[in-house]
Amino acid sequence: MSRSRVPYLSTLLGFVPGFVLGTILEVRVEAQSIRLREIDIKAERLNETSSSLLEEPARCLDQPAPCAVQTGASRKLVLKRTNGIWTLADKTIAILVSSQQFRFVEGMVRVQSSDQKPTKVSTDHGEFEIRGDVFLERRGDRLTLVNLGSHPAFFRGRGWGQNKEVPSGLQAEFDLPDIRDGQTVAALPVPIDFESQAIREARLFEGDKKAFQERLNAVAETRAEGAAIAAAIHKAVAERRVASVQAADAERRQARAKQEEKNRKIRDLFRKKALPLEQYKNVEISTDPLSP
Repeated sequence: MSRSRVPYLSTLLGFVPGFVLGTILEVRVEAQSIRLREIDIKAERLNETSSSLLEEPARCLDQPAPCAVQTGASRKLVLKRTNGIWTLADKTIAILVSSQQFRFVEGMVRVQSSDQKPTKVSTDHGEFEIRGDVFLERRGDRLTLVNLGSHPAFFRGRGWGQNKEVPSGLQAEFDLPDIRDGQTVAALPVPIDFESQAIREARLFEGDKKAFQERLNAVAETRAEGAAIAAAIHKAVAERRVASVQAADAERRQARAKQEEKNRKIRDLFRKKALPLEQYKNVEISTDPLSP
């Protein structure tokens, strides 16, 4: 961590404990009203029937069939999988398809997946393939992906021919598919919004303020590295747009030159046909059939 970034973090952390930590971490530590549940689907039976966690079908978390889960207010759910950990925030809905795949419906989820076995996440916006540490959050029709891992996250939207890549240290937003052509609208990846990510981290974090600060320091480092990548991406996009505009201008100039050449040939042809008539323009034509 560079010294230039420390004052910024200190300022932010001065705000976060009062706003985020004060409302989340303190409540969890002192009142124990927010609990982090760890569930190993293969080894541990979910025996709690609290209404703060819903399962459909009932008691389906330890079953091999798909299982829909919904977390209630102030309740998080941690699922230990064969390829990593999925952490569902409060008020989140997901459908567990297999040990390496789930459907994300709404809310927020953190996916920590191994490098060898990626996690596949399907959404209304498209399909994601995740390695490393990624946050997904849906608000209304917009889906935000924040990549804090060391590997890019891949997205395939409906109607897309290729995967879209969201590199480490960046975030991207996705809108629902367009009703006219069915294609997903995806924004260009940008550096992580640090303040928004700090709030996401606080919603899922377990530990004291020192550990939370260390976590935010790591987020800031990843964001700084991603900023350089984002600059290169935006520069490349800008260069492609400039090249496209220049190519379009060149095409228009070429088309205009062709049209001017065509018009010139038409004028030349008209002159060639009109010139022989010039010698007769002063000749009087008699209407008397007997005149010589």
